[in-house]
Amino acid sequence: MNISEIEKSEEECLHGLVLDKMPDTIPDNLKEVSVKAELKLGALCPEFVTKLVTWTIKCKPKGVYTIVEFKDLEPEMVSRLILVCGNLQVGISLVPPTDFTPDELSNYKKVLNEAAVALLKFRGSAPYLFPVCNYLEYMAANVLSGVTVLEPKDLYTRYTFKNILPLDWVDDIKSSLADAVYEHLGGKEKFEESVKLMAYVTSNSVEGKISGNG
Repeated sequence: MNISEIEKSEEECLHGLVLDKMPDTIPDNLKEVSVKAELKLGALCPEFVTKLVTWTIKCKPKGVYTIVEFKDLEPEMVSRLILVCGNLQVGISLVPPTDFTPDELSNYKKVLNEAAVALLKFRGSAPYLFPVCNYLEYMAANVLSGVTVLEPKDLYTRYTFKNILPLDWVDDIKSSLADAVYEHLGGKEKFEESVKLMAYVTSNSVEGKISGNG
């Protein structure tokens, strides 16, 4: 489906759209869209970026959340794409490969690991990055409350990742992501300390605002 055709839709969420030309109007019921990224020589096509900027400006008054979908990336491309999408205030989705082969899994893990480390290094308004942020949220929840399972609540995560990826891939990806995060932060204990410190700072900030001191 092209984004120019969304005027006909009554759905709240539309995914996998082609960003062609701008629709004249955006349906009031629309809450979320994902668009397929257009790449050239390892970077976003300038024409695509122009259309994406135009789209984000047009949909901002409506409060429509936009996700840019990337597929078959090379690991070294990830950091730059996070920076660009962060500046545009859109989400990023690192879509699983079509073929579930060992080589595809190996490359996909490298891409996700690179994305996790890039996010941890990022300074500024980082974009939400599917499925890396989902798993980081689970890791933090596990530290703070001991949860062993955190089911995704949003339809996008369920349909794009949970219902698509083979279970053995999911376990392998989770283990690989955890290792990448621990290695970057200096070990599992350092990660747990960081999570608890962030929770403490956030809690104090909220309490300060409630009491009128923040």
